[in-house]
Amino acid sequence: MEVKERSPTTFVCTPRVEGETNALVTTAPINAVVAHITQETQGEYGPYQSVLFESAELKYGKLWRALKPQEAQSLHKGQAVALTPVIKKSKESGNICLPTTPAQPQSAKPQTQRPTPPSQPAKPAAVQPAQSSQLGRLAQTPPPPAQPASENRREQIAAYVDSMGDLYAHCLQVAQQKLEAGTYSETIRCMASSLFISAQRRFLLTSPK
Repeated sequence: MEVKERSPTTFVCTPRVEGETNALVTTAPINAVVAHITQETQGEYGPYQSVLFESAELKYGKLWRALKPQEAQSLHKGQAVALTPVIKKSKESGNICLPTTPAQPQSAKPQTQRPTPPSQPAKPAAVQPAQSSQLGRLAQTPPPPAQPASENRREQIAAYVDSMGDLYAHCLQVAQQKLEAGTYSETIRCMASSLFISAQRRFLLTSPK
């Protein structure tokens, strides 16, 4: 494995090329924990963030590494990671091959149910030409003339009108008797009308059917 320097303190692993004398190899990984992540800082080689790794297996118990912002933001405080020491010419170089953060599985997005479009009202059936002409004739046909009332019916109506006239005259006479002399005729007629309507409702004096 070969380490290529991208910034002053950031190293990544690349495959070793056969035949190279300065080839690098890596040892068993060291289990560490992300202890701290600093704010983004602008350096000579561009923006970076320093990350502190802690582990009892490290030489000084901790290790600082400057990462690109997108690399540092893929980590979080308290995250367990595996750091791989780099060996150069059978000697530990002191460099650390930083872990490659696996892509987080994306949670399945809930499928939104599309609203069902409102059903279109059924179109009325087309009128055939024969039906159209028949409907036109029916619309143009005049209504049948009213049949004259029978003699018996006319007698019933006349008797009802006569009885209602007698009733109203009686109501008018009672109103004149109940009210004082000199009362306005309009007041007398209003009282007579009230008595007439009350008598019709009380005794169900409806018109003949």
